[in-house]
Amino acid sequence: MNMLNLTVKPFIILLFFFSSLSNAKEWEFKSNIDLLSDENLSIATVQDEICSHRCGSLNVRADGEVIVAFPKFMNSDENITIEYRFDKEEIKTAYLSPSTKGSEGFFKKDYVNDFVSQLMFFNSLVIRSYDYRGTTTTLKFSLLNSKRSISKLVAFSTLPSYPTLKENNDKKSKLISLEELKNLESLLAELGNKLGKDHEAYKALKKQYMERKALIK
Repeated sequence: MNMLNLTVKPFIILLFFFSSLSNAKEWEFKSNIDLLSDENLSIATVQDEICSHRCGSLNVRADGEVIVAFPKFMNSDENITIEYRFDKEEIKTAYLSPSTKGSEGFFKKDYVNDFVSQLMFFNSLVIRSYDYRGTTTTLKFSLLNSKRSISKLVAFSTLPSYPTLKENNDKKSKLISLEELKNLESLLAELGNKLGKDHEAYKALKKQYMERKALIK
């Protein structure tokens, strides 16, 4: 038997094996349309890249749900607490709604767009979760191909980029009602009478007033 074949074949098998492992850690888009109802069940998904055998995963569904699938039971009665960080950004805390089987957590609806926009912008994500006993589980997800995969889902195909969405959210957070603006205007006048318009406190409040006023349509 040719010794070259004996050497090459195992090499090819190993190469294919490690290539498969590498690809499994990238984001994938899985198209799925229910044959009976025509419901779009497509999903963008990625596995935890530091797991050894039973891996967690991060999943974005066509219906707009964002789900963290944990490798073990977390909680089925109360919210699942997680801390997470994109790249080297600040650490944030979120509370996920648990699935009935207790091993999945759903992001709250009002935060989905912001979270997904970050998934498509940054390079990596680390999630540290706490189960019902307070025991920690740490998951790390590569965001390679995340934008290409997630943007194929109709719910997120036109989602603004993270910088744009962040800028819009920052503007919204500064918006105040006309009544609040009038109160701020009265406070500004009172401060000007007491301290004078050249005082630093008056100047700072006036700047805030002008910024808020410019945002009211």
